[in-house]
Amino acid sequence: MYIVGCYLTYLVISLAVTVWVAHTLHKNGRVFLIDAFHGNSDLADSVNHLLVMGFYLINIGYVSVALRSSATLSSLRQAIELVSDKIGIVLLVLGACISLISSSSRGSGSDRATSMLRHRHKRLQKSSSEETRTRILNAALELFRERGFERTTMRQIASTSGMASGLTVFDTVGIKNGIRQPRNRSL
Repeated sequence: MYIVGCYLTYLVISLAVTVWVAHTLHKNGRVFLIDAFHGNSDLADSVNHLLVMGFYLINIGYVSVALRSSATLSSLRQAIELVSDKIGIVLLVLGACISLISSSSRGSGSDRATSMLRHRHKRLQKSSSEETRTRILNAALELFRERGFERTTMRQIASTSGMASGLTVFDTVGIKNGIRQPRNRSL
């Protein structure tokens, strides 16, 4: 009779604490993840949801595995001690999970995530600058064919390519001869 009461008490308390901790992690973790993902709240919410699901699976799985007991209980005191031991272990596991999560968020895990995001941002910037360079080169080739190399100005190249000024073209591609050199065969 005592063992069934212990099982029920253990399950109710363990699951209630797991749900409470998961809710707290979800609420407070969102703020951290939005910061870690530079304001991308959709990505932060998605990762936060996955972390909470993993947290639930690990802890409920542990609670289920630790439920079994071969103890023979003959007093209320033994029943309370058994429940206390099991709940204490669950609390230690929950604490360990939280410590792992918070230490990885302060350490190399966060650094790796930030590094990955920076790498992706640089790739996007690189593809954007390559598109700009291609647009400028194509505009220059078109003007060289129409007007000739000597009569084409950097300002005209900028205007045709949609750039703000000839200085922007110069910053992106270099001097006018630098535009002509790699494309000499096409002219």
